[in-house]
This record gives sequence, C-alpha cells and structure tokens, in this order.
Amino acid sequence: MLAQAIRSNSLDASTNFAFAEAINSKISQDEQLARLLELEDFNLTKGKESPGFFELVRLNYIEAAVKNPTNAIYHQRLGSVYEKLSQDIQAEAELKKATLLDPQNVSIHLYLTQYYLSRNKQREFDYHLGRVVQLYKLVLTGGGPMEHLARMVCEYLTSIDREELIKQ
Repeated sequence: MLAQAIRSNSLDASTNFAFAEAINSKISQDEQLARLLELEDFNLTKGKESPGFFELVRLNYIEAAVKNPTNAIYHQRLGSVYEKLSQDIQAEAELKKATLLDPQNVSIHLYLTQYYLSRNKQREFDYHLGRVVQLYKLVLTGGGPMEHLARMVCEYLTSIDREELIKQ
C-alpha cells in the first residue's frame, strides 16, 4: 500500500518517510506485514542487521530528505541508518544537518548525546547534553503536556549516570 502511494505521488516526501519508518520498525519482521507493504521480493530473513535491509531504509530516507530537505527528522533518521551501516562521516553530516534545521529539537540533541557517547567524543557529547538540559528547562518553564519528553530526558540522564543534571 505504501509502495503504491510512493509510486502514485512521487513528490510527497511523507510517503517515503512512512515507508522507511514502517520497514525500519520491529513490525516489519512480520512476513504478513511485509507482504502488505509489498516487500515480498525483499529478503527480511537476514534481520535488521543486514546491510540490505538498511539499504532499503536508507534509500527511502534519502528520497524523503531530497523531497523535503528542511525536515530535520528526515535527516536525523537518515543519520541513524548511516550509523548502523558504519558510515560515520555521512551519519555525522546528516545529524549535524538535523540540528541546524531544528536547533530546538530535544530528541535530536538527545540522539546526538548517545551518538557521541558511543564514539567517545567528549566535547561533542558535553555540548549536546548541555543543549538537552537547556531545552528541557525551557520545556519545564513553558508548561504544557510535555510529560513524555520529561520522562525521556530523565531516563536518559539516569542511564548515563548523570542524575545530578535532573535536579538542576
């Protein structure tokens, strides 16, 4: 269905993005769903660690980013796929592009803290962690239904043994 939507509306970035998100999800491991997504020709038996699997996801994220180059989330997701493919230069370029396009997006900065932590890049990790804390404070003072974001940031800070930042 999504593949047909992509073919019928070649200018709509959201269909490529939805397609990539669907096949990148755990649900895509279900053969029945794969057939519904018209992936029966694509070999999912190798699992999500297969470069072929991520290549299909990468191509659809690229297509979405080309069709809508100002969408930060498209670039963040593309960067995450490059990371899984061990293409660090491309990953970092896409992730940086995402923060330039949406510098106030906490989840992008949160992803970058994890990215730089895994690569032992302390300076970059500290910068993005600082941005997460700054943006988190803005969310708290701004009010509104941001409970999910608050929980996500607190869980992340706890997982990296930085609970003292929660109290700030």
